Amino acid sequence: MEKSFRTIWIFVLIIIVCSCTGIDIKNSTNTSYSTSLLDRIIGKWNVTDMNSSYNSFEFNNVGNDLILVNITTSKTSILESHFGTYHLSNQSIALTVYGLIKLTAVDNDSIHFTFTPAYKSDSIIKIKAVRFVKFPVTVKTELLSRTWQIDSLNGNCLKDSSFISNVFFSNSGTYYAQFKNSTSTRNVIAQWTPRDDSYTRLCYSLKGEPVCDGINEIKITELTLSSLKYRMNTDTIVCHPVMVFN
Repeated sequence: MEKSFRTIWIFVLIIIVCSCTGIDIKNSTNTSYSTSLLDRIIGKWNVTDMNSSYNSFEFNNVGNDLILVNITTSKTSILESHFGTYHLSNQSIALTVYGLIKLTAVDNDSIHFTFTPAYKSDSIIKIKAVRFVKFPVTVKTELLSRTWQIDSLNGNCLKDSSFISNVFFSNSGTYYAQFKNSTSTRNVIAQWTPRDDSYTRLCYSLKGEPVCDGINEIKITELTLSSLKYRMNTDTIVCHPVMVFN
């Protein structure tokens, strides 16, 4: 199943290959927000109600959110992902396109809120969730745990106004990649863990906890405030950080 990563990269390369000059970085509009509230909500929150269709809500410190929803039918059960941007105002979190969160309580370990989905504005869903932390906060995990936009794949620049390729690493071990153009969107979600304390080799799995067996690995060759370079399988990926909050 991990081979589907390779399929995704091929899909990206087919969409657009160009000369890598003058990359146009387009960020979201400026956002006014409360720093103290931002500090409190950053992280992954696992929903505690086993009967809820919502699995988790995750927020990073640059303004992106990732919501996982359990979709169950009589034959299958899948984890649906919703990736977007959010804006803070008082005790509310406005999720672009997806809905509105109104906080009722939040501390270091738990969060309580009501959620009104955009597709059902007359619905108010009460949610309780607990914080999930997988790795200790270090300089390296803080550098990595951001949203990145892919600039080039194997030396070929990816540049087109209708094409967006985002990669989301989080301190909770989430790896999410979204490839989107004017006609389609493809998502990949996986779990990652460091092979050792250097955080230069990450093991990943599309299903369940990753096993560091030397097969499914991400090798980080450069990680700074302004650049991420890594190898996955036989591919070399170069990214720049995405900032929603300015």
